[in-house]
Amino acid sequence: NPQELPPHTDNVEEELRRVQLALSAVFSPAPPPGWSRELANTYLVQFQSLAVAWIVCDLLLTSQDLNHVFFAAQTLHTKCRTDVSQLPPESLPSLRESLLTQLSKEMASPVVKTRLAMSIAALAVQMSWTSIVTDLLGTRNMALVQHVLLVLPEECASDRLYLSDENTRYKMRDALIESSHLVLQQELGLELWLAWIRYVPIPPDILVQSVVIDSCIQALQSPETMEVAIDVLVELLRMYPSHVLQNHALVNVLLPKLLALPMEQALTSDDEDVVRGYCRIMTELGESYLSIVCENPAHAIVGRVLKCTLIQERVFASMTLHFWFRFAGELENIASLRRRQELVDSYTPHLLQLLDGLLKHLQYPQHLHELSADRTDDLHRDRYYIGDTLEDCCRLLGGHTVLLRIGSHFPNPIQDWQSVEACFFAIQCIHRYIPNDEMQYLPRIMTLIPQLPPDVPPLRFTACAMIGKYAPWLAAHPDHLHSLLPYLADSLKLPECARAASVAIKELCDCISLGDSMLSLYNSGLQVELQDELELLEGVCRTVSRENTVNKHLASIVQPLGNRWHAELHDSNTPLKVILAEVERLTVIVRFLKMDSASLLELMRSSWQLLDLSTQRFPRDFRLAETACRLHKHALRACTAPCYAPLFDSLTKTCVESFEWSHQSPYLYLASICITEYGRDPAFTSRLLDMVNALAQTTFGFLQSLEHFILHPDVVEELFYCMGRMMNYCPASLTASPLLPSLFQCAVVGMQLDHRDANRGTMNFLEAAVGNIDVNSIAHFPLETVVSQLMKALVGELPAYSIDSRSGSIAGILWKLNTKCPQPLHQWMSTALEGLAPAQEKQDLLHSLAATSQNREEFNASVRAFRSACERHRKLAQGSSLPS
Repeated sequence: NPQELPPHTDNVEEELRRVQLALSAVFSPAPPPGWSRELANTYLVQFQSLAVAWIVCDLLLTSQDLNHVFFAAQTLHTKCRTDVSQLPPESLPSLRESLLTQLSKEMASPVVKTRLAMSIAALAVQMSWTSIVTDLLGTRNMALVQHVLLVLPEECASDRLYLSDENTRYKMRDALIESSHLVLQQELGLELWLAWIRYVPIPPDILVQSVVIDSCIQALQSPETMEVAIDVLVELLRMYPSHVLQNHALVNVLLPKLLALPMEQALTSDDEDVVRGYCRIMTELGESYLSIVCENPAHAIVGRVLKCTLIQERVFASMTLHFWFRFAGELENIASLRRRQELVDSYTPHLLQLLDGLLKHLQYPQHLHELSADRTDDLHRDRYYIGDTLEDCCRLLGGHTVLLRIGSHFPNPIQDWQSVEACFFAIQCIHRYIPNDEMQYLPRIMTLIPQLPPDVPPLRFTACAMIGKYAPWLAAHPDHLHSLLPYLADSLKLPECARAASVAIKELCDCISLGDSMLSLYNSGLQVELQDELELLEGVCRTVSRENTVNKHLASIVQPLGNRWHAELHDSNTPLKVILAEVERLTVIVRFLKMDSASLLELMRSSWQLLDLSTQRFPRDFRLAETACRLHKHALRACTAPCYAPLFDSLTKTCVESFEWSHQSPYLYLASICITEYGRDPAFTSRLLDMVNALAQTTFGFLQSLEHFILHPDVVEELFYCMGRMMNYCPASLTASPLLPSLFQCAVVGMQLDHRDANRGTMNFLEAAVGNIDVNSIAHFPLETVVSQLMKALVGELPAYSIDSRSGSIAGILWKLNTKCPQPLHQWMSTALEGLAPAQEKQDLLHSLAATSQNREEFNASVRAFRSACERHRKLAQGSSLPS
């Protein structure tokens, strides 16, 4: 029956026949009778984890079908990584010899050879074949040597290689270190050297004595070997930085050879690979040898990185920007101010040239509108990082010097908008470093802005953004505002510039009193995107609050919103996004309009019915529920809990009733906010308990099984965070409540949910609850079941997203249980771990918990070690069911 999976068998010949049929079904256009491609794939995946696969794959390697041979080699590689425990130790040498024999044969497919070599390398680590290098070199089969030694270092380091004892890996790594001089003395290829330098900590003196460096320098001259030679040189620089004392001999050999490379010729090459490669080398040289750069002026190193930054192609120049960030940071970290300034002065000519180059790279291309979306994104990303590098220059040279250099590039008269925009963007980026009394360039620039061409959106966008960033400067020089404010207002009418203009206006309102004019602008009926309108509204609220004229303007800000919202709710055709926008507007007003408590209370009272009607019209919309709850949160915190107390009952009623008919998790979050604000006040304790009890009963009503938990992970998360806060803020009421045992039962199910946030919420509640329950009432709670679930999580049978974090973790729950009931906990853990965990690791964990002198951090480390050991044993036991 093609719908049924054929059973596997230990009969080698029969299993070989079925595997061949399955492979034919996968790779042939016409599957054999009774097989489908999906059925065959499932069969083969299951086959790969079986012990019989060792022999079957060994036979498959002799097949004439390349697909069959590759499948066999791939499966053997996976099994050598994960399933060696299926074989008796005495059979491993014969398996190794068989694989070596197969690899020595003539094969047409290099991918099969690579897989076989990887199998041998993985097996070598598993069986501690520490003499592998000398043994292979003794065969004088250099092709075999190259194939195996190329992949051996990476296999040894791979986290996909499952070992019963990690010391086996370290033993092999030590053997590779001891044999590295033999490998580097042989002409085995640049790729092989690269793998050994990347994965084996070769002593630097061995590299000095080897032919690696000279061979790589020579290989740079050949197009066929240039790329891998660059990779080797970059890896040498990365792995052996100059600040490590043991590397100095290697540095002294490598540095002059790299400085002697033909940089000028390479950077002007028409071959992009050459340009990219030399930029990689010089950038890595600068970053790895920063200790040399910051000890004494190393103009040769910095100058070469600078040349890479100054090349015309932005994509290559941007590779060097991280060097300049680290360069500035290292110079700033020099303790001696005098020495630091001497070095900065020495490098100032380089930094000024850097500024010149960065300004050129900031310029938009002539045909900006023709760029694809991906290219445009790349361009904006590069400009962002260049802006960071301009700030790095300010950290060393000071904002005034950088501004003067940028000003020297300002075109006069203006010839092209790209150069003007680049200067504006650069000036915007360094605004933090420019004092408010700067009078040399900023006045001229602010005067120029209204005279710019009005029909160039990128230029206008950057000009608007720059105005906003210099709001503090404009507050000190307000005479410029009479021309800049109309410019911003006009920019709001352009879709491409509205975002920058609205943000700029908001930033101005935060520094300058513009209440009447901004309110008039906001109420003028501008047609802008909602986000831009909210920026403007925030600006209005901020400037009115700064002027202390809230009472004067409150009605003109709030009343149009209320009237419009009321009319929209009475129109059955009003779409959700319109209602959502009104809630967003009210949230901005509540957050940023600093009204007195009485006014805020009255505003919320008058809005309450509108909010309820809105959420009732769209009960299943998560975003509306989330926005409404965010509004309530900001109103509560803006008013402060004591002043908001008159609305407390209405707030908790909203949480309970809205959650009851919507099942939306934001209402649980809002309940958590209520607990945070009122939980420590005994006057509210009983009402908070009533609230959480009602919320819990509603939740229990629709979370009836694990399947329901899976469908509502956000509800699980917020429910348990809410109950955790209840335990932390007013524990006495909940610990005495019959609700708590039900919450424990619910948490036992929640621990099975494979969802990071839901799992963390559950753990947060359990740790808080365990820490607060009375010792004498422990029998009332399913703690043994909780501990059993925790042990399953530690050994990998249940999700474990929080092992030892500070707020809600497996280690935290166990630690707190140990302080209340150490003997029962020890018994529960011992019983739960029976058959689940290795005996020694189990005893170590129990011993660490029983050690009364051990502190929390030491216990956390013990739990992590137990988790790692169990994970390793589980992987070894299960193997890998998928091809790697």
